[in-house]
Amino acid sequence: MNNMDETIHEQEAKASKYEMKLSLNVLKHLGINLYSNVAAVLTETVANGWDADAEKVEINLNKENDSIEISDDGCGMTVDDINQRFLMIGHDRRKAGYTITQKFERPVMGRKGLGKLSLFSIARKIRIYTVKDGQKNGFILDVDKIEETLKGGEDKTYCPDEISAEDVIITKGTLIVLSDLVKSRMTSQKVLKKRLARRFTVISDNLNFEVTVNGDKVQVSDRDYSNKIEYLWTLGDHNMLKSVIDGCSKKKRHNHWDGIVDAQLQYIAEGWIGTVETSGQLKDPEIGNINGVVLMARGRVVHEDILGEFNDGRLFTKYVIGEINADFLDLDDQQDIATSSRQSLIEDDPRYLLLKSYIQNKLNDIGRVWHDYRNEDGGKQAEEQIGAIKEWLKDLKPAPRKAARKLIGHIQGLPIDNESDRKELFKHGIIAFEKIRMKEQLDKLDTLTTFDANQFKMIFDEVDELEAGYYHEIVTERLAVIKQLEKLKDDNTLEVEMQKHIFKHLWLLDPSWERATSSERMEESLRKEFGEVTALIPDEAKGRLDIRYQKVSGANVIIELKRQGRSVTALELYAQGAKYHEGWTKCLQNSGQPSPYVEVIFLIGNPPNERRSGEANDLLAPINGRWFTYRRLIEMAIQSYSEYLEESAKVNKVQKILNNL
Repeated sequence: MNNMDETIHEQEAKASKYEMKLSLNVLKHLGINLYSNVAAVLTETVANGWDADAEKVEINLNKENDSIEISDDGCGMTVDDINQRFLMIGHDRRKAGYTITQKFERPVMGRKGLGKLSLFSIARKIRIYTVKDGQKNGFILDVDKIEETLKGGEDKTYCPDEISAEDVIITKGTLIVLSDLVKSRMTSQKVLKKRLARRFTVISDNLNFEVTVNGDKVQVSDRDYSNKIEYLWTLGDHNMLKSVIDGCSKKKRHNHWDGIVDAQLQYIAEGWIGTVETSGQLKDPEIGNINGVVLMARGRVVHEDILGEFNDGRLFTKYVIGEINADFLDLDDQQDIATSSRQSLIEDDPRYLLLKSYIQNKLNDIGRVWHDYRNEDGGKQAEEQIGAIKEWLKDLKPAPRKAARKLIGHIQGLPIDNESDRKELFKHGIIAFEKIRMKEQLDKLDTLTTFDANQFKMIFDEVDELEAGYYHEIVTERLAVIKQLEKLKDDNTLEVEMQKHIFKHLWLLDPSWERATSSERMEESLRKEFGEVTALIPDEAKGRLDIRYQKVSGANVIIELKRQGRSVTALELYAQGAKYHEGWTKCLQNSGQPSPYVEVIFLIGNPPNERRSGEANDLLAPINGRWFTYRRLIEMAIQSYSEYLEESAKVNKVQKILNNL
């Protein structure tokens, strides 16, 4: 009996060596559901290493046994430390007098005593091994057992399973092993390094604090945004920011502020705000959008993104990234304003409101100059990198050159991923600019008081060159349409496509023609167009025009479309054409044109069934008639436009520039 009592006593003593008191509600809301990713959780363990005067924190992601190990060479913990500080939920080390570390005199990061609960966000089982003053201690936190214990009611005492001293294999500091991991919250070595580098400013050789992931050292360069900064604004002690300034090796401009948030309260902010060249540079393929400004205090993140608090829709904010350290947000003698997850701040705290106002003012300063910077530097960049633009700008006079650089700079700064699209915008921008410049030149005609042949020649030479360049763009697009039609080998398909295109694109017939006149509808009757015309005989009045076109010269053209498979003779074409010719002539005479000129054009699938090739043309001559096959029309259009492009490319300066873009 005595032996049994002794065994029970030993078990109770063993079970009560480590004690944790918490409620099931606290476990769920401040533990399992507190953090959403591994980096945020491991931030707490790295901060604990800092507070333990560690010089090195090592993180190992073990895929083979599905675990994460975090070890540090800090001061470790005794049994009292474990119970009174680590396992005591809500232990405020600042109030307990632990504000500065003993060895390196570091300002401690921890405060609420909730960080250890974050481990439950990514692991169901946690093993902790620690050594201090020669004492080896170890215990296991098991979520399943904690939940089972807490089912009995609120604020139950949970006693972690002890790990014997013989099984504590480390000789210094603390080792934490996380197992039964939550797979959805796992990450890679590269991503973890990047996230940790962005969450601390104290990871530095100068501060005797090193963090590694699978043996690979976390460094400032892992943040992977310094080389993307185009414009940089720093604040605070300029000397302390030297590494930041030097790291932004591609910056084009740098401005500095003193960082004084409140002179009377001696609130100082230190850090930087930068803008990148393209908004796409802030879309990290591994961790998502990094567009924002991180707030730090005591060298670790306390707010993931203050930029999002301003709800600022201005364009430049989409290019902003930054990091600001404000230690006055975490003063020992004032209340803790960090939320439980330590990823944001209590919004109505006076210190936070002061900092928000300061940052808002600085963002306004940036917004006032950002567009000017972009326009000036973008124009220079495009001029340096694109020879065609440099050539174009070189020939402009100083005043229009300044405006042109602003236009080019604006285009260069647009958030466009595809550079070929940007070049198209450059083309349209140059054409638009030249059209405006042409108008300015034409306006000079009104101011001329004497006839100056050289001045007139200069003005009209510019106009002619611009029109040629602009028309060259149109011809290029037209030729692309024609060549697509040429690829259609089936004649019936070609006829259908041609009839779709030709009404709106009469340039298929003649480069100088633009569009059918008077009506958007094909086959419009003569009677509907002009009403009752008594001079028309019944057959003429019933005639229906496929397409009517009036040239600039005043000549009127009637176009008749025939189906591909229909066989026609020149006599048939003449009979129909004569009806159109006479009927339309009478209509025009009745409307006030005494001697109208009318042409009739037939589009047919195959040549007329005449023995002699010239017979059809001879027969159609009296009505100013002509015929083309659909296939021949395509050939003629390609030849006409190709010759124009070849010839104009030799002489047109603006077009040469557009071609070289």
